[in-house]
Amino acid sequence: MPEKEMILLSAAIAVFLTENLTADEQNTLGNFLLSVGQDIILGANQITIRESGGNDQSQNNNKICGKNNNKIKNADDSKNIENKGR
Repeated sequence: MPEKEMILLSAAIAVFLTENLTADEQNTLGNFLLSVGQDIILGANQITIRESGGNDQSQNNNKICGKNNNKIKNADDSKNIENKGR
């Protein structure tokens, strides 16, 4: 389906589903639908990882975790330097 049609369909569904709902009910429904979407994406990612043998994804995760660990270590080092100066 073309992207513009998907946007229009999404907007039409949103209007239809929320027509007689309060703001709290709309928030609850929206959060529920987001949760369903996240679960669908999670399942699709698991299939992709399984089909690719998991190698590419684990290498990417290791790179990301390594970068984050370095940022945390650098932040801790900065705090230690600041504390020593006091």
